[in-house]
Amino acid sequence: MFTPHTAARQIVVNKVDMEVFAHGTVAFPVAFYDVDFSVEQFLWHWHDEFEIGVVMEGKMLVTIGSKEYTLKTGEAYFANAGVLHAGRNHAIGEPCRLHIIVFHPVLISGDTRSIFWQEFVHPLMEDHSLQGLHLSKGTLIQQQVVAAQFDLRHQIQLVLLKQLMQIFAGGAFSIQHQDRVILQVFQ
Repeated sequence: MFTPHTAARQIVVNKVDMEVFAHGTVAFPVAFYDVDFSVEQFLWHWHDEFEIGVVMEGKMLVTIGSKEYTLKTGEAYFANAGVLHAGRNHAIGEPCRLHIIVFHPVLISGDTRSIFWQEFVHPLMEDHSLQGLHLSKGTLIQQQVVAAQFDLRHQIQLVLLKQLMQIFAGGAFSIQHQDRVILQVFQ
């Protein structure tokens, strides 16, 4: 299911730092990677796809837009489409492995002409306040939904992310945005 890679696979970008490597195909617009970051890093790049990475071992520093996140084993990140992001092992030489899924937004909506695309997926992509998310395991005290502060569109977008994380990582996560927990996912 996951394509093994080492981070030594250089990310090739064009003049505006857009990654030129295709993740998946038109027929199957998703790619899964098992990446060893023990001695390497991934440099600044962006792509039209959403990206979710789960730290399977070690500790990772991920920068999405202007925010830097420190992720431990079992934690994850979401990088929105079109947002510059980079990452490296927290301690070069120490074990660090990620599972990464990169998928085109049409995987969720089916077609850019659908109401689902127009009302939920495309607005998520265009939401400049949501460059990325730190998804971390929650404690019992934190296991509540704080998403009531957001309108229905944001709640549905967060539910989509929740479902993707459950499928991808099969674990308990909280979603943080602008330094506060906005959604809890637990088994």
